[in-house]
Amino acid sequence: AATSERMGKHAIKKLRKINPDAPMLKFEEDNKPPLKKDKISKKKSKGGDPKSTTKKPHKKRHPRKHDRPKSRKASKEKKMISSPVKPQHPPPLAMDVKVHRMRFLKLHPKSILAMSSTPMADSSNVDVEPSQEPRSPVRLAVSREGGSVELLSPHDRWVSVGDVPGVRGREVDALVWVCGKQGHAARKSDAPESLGSRQSHRMRVVDENRHLFGCSRDGTIFKLDFATKRQTGVIGSGGGGVFCMASMCSRWNGSASREGYFAAGCEDGTIKVYSVFDGDGEVLGMPNLVATLPSAGNAILSLAWVPGQSRNVSGDMGGSVIFAGVADGTIRRFDCTTSAVTGPISTGTVLAPSRGSGSVSYRWKSTLRMTVESRGLREATKVWALQALSDGTVISGDSLGHVQIWDGMSGTMTQTFDHNESGADVLCLAVSEDENKIFASGIDSSVRCIQRQCLPPISNPQNDTSESAPVRKWISSNSHRKHSHDVKALAICHKEKGHASKSLELLVSGGIDTRICTYVANDFKSSRPKIWYNWPSISRISLSRTRRLLAVMR
Repeated sequence: AATSERMGKHAIKKLRKINPDAPMLKFEEDNKPPLKKDKISKKKSKGGDPKSTTKKPHKKRHPRKHDRPKSRKASKEKKMISSPVKPQHPPPLAMDVKVHRMRFLKLHPKSILAMSSTPMADSSNVDVEPSQEPRSPVRLAVSREGGSVELLSPHDRWVSVGDVPGVRGREVDALVWVCGKQGHAARKSDAPESLGSRQSHRMRVVDENRHLFGCSRDGTIFKLDFATKRQTGVIGSGGGGVFCMASMCSRWNGSASREGYFAAGCEDGTIKVYSVFDGDGEVLGMPNLVATLPSAGNAILSLAWVPGQSRNVSGDMGGSVIFAGVADGTIRRFDCTTSAVTGPISTGTVLAPSRGSGSVSYRWKSTLRMTVESRGLREATKVWALQALSDGTVISGDSLGHVQIWDGMSGTMTQTFDHNESGADVLCLAVSEDENKIFASGIDSSVRCIQRQCLPPISNPQNDTSESAPVRKWISSNSHRKHSHDVKALAICHKEKGHASKSLELLVSGGIDTRICTYVANDFKSSRPKIWYNWPSISRISLSRTRRLLAVMR
């Protein structure tokens, strides 16, 4: 009672709910609202007695339309609709698919070590009309940890169309495609009659003239045969482990004038040149050693082969140049010169029959040495990757994280780019088809694009009498980071756009995280890369329903 004046209405209501029989407080009596006038008037009757009340009788109203009773038929139909018919016996539960959960199947994808794309073959020697000429299928060879090699198709969403199982203890560290004479295989068989058979014949001829070779650090060189799924024609290098390979048709179109030659860089510092075809264009059972270049003194880590400008002799190596990245921090240049055979031959000389009488010798000679800076370190800088352009420009990627541009004619360094801030090694390089973009990646896992400046517009091209073309500098444009670990391989691949004559140029990257990422080379800055995971194209599980047996391939 002492605190009742401080209480509000809500507190009094709560007390009444808890104990409704409690006596009324003084604060409640003082604040009790009076009765309303209308309630008092209702209590009074006509005679003055407030207890006597009279009610007026209600008027009867006519039933409305919706209040009228419905017919029995309508009410029965409504009852049938409202209450669904329940089945007497519910159907038994059944599953369309039986799911088996297996914990013992562990699929461990292998990391990517090397990649190589098929060159766009020229089939002008085959008798097919250009308008109805089918293009050769583009393939990407991928070597993985454990020695296995896969053949991927970019037109089928990068599905594996062939594979070669690995050999224990022999990992494929480098891959290279070799192109040969395409007219010889066409003349070998009779000409087909129908156009469809002629197209299939041409497609088969193109496939037969593209051969894939690989090497390993155990000192072996071999051919990868996807038909038999074996490594055939295995030979020893004779110079220790083989770290890199290159051919004249690695990036340029494989034409009939470039016979099957490829070079291999060995551990003892020598570069060995092998031939795949004989003089008649027949494929040899194993690569034939035709030349051994002078030793550089240290292991050859990277190679780049630029074809010569002369096309006088079929399969001409004359005028071609090989650039080699050596483990002692240098880049060596080897030139191939031609001369008529007049006396004894020496090391590094290749004999080839000429169109006239006698033979022509191809001699390799070391002509230039370029030294990569070591930044005061005791160990020499390793040149892990090399690329060479048709104008003589050389691009190198080293262990200091630099991408350097060299003048291949004078041996001077023109530009240097830092691939990353941490100085991680640059392991791989790739060059676009128009040679205006360089792609680099490595331990940093980011793929960086270095682009060449466009030529300035010429105001009056008729009065342009400049003897030399203007120097076009390289600019670091942008980068993408889609890999989680080291990137060990880059490759340029072409993909057809429907029935259009032009093809889409793609950059493909792969590394330790086992997945493949594709980028649009011409629109590298604005386009987003796509990720393709390593799912096996053939199921590793076979199930026999009748025998209830499960077979798992590990």
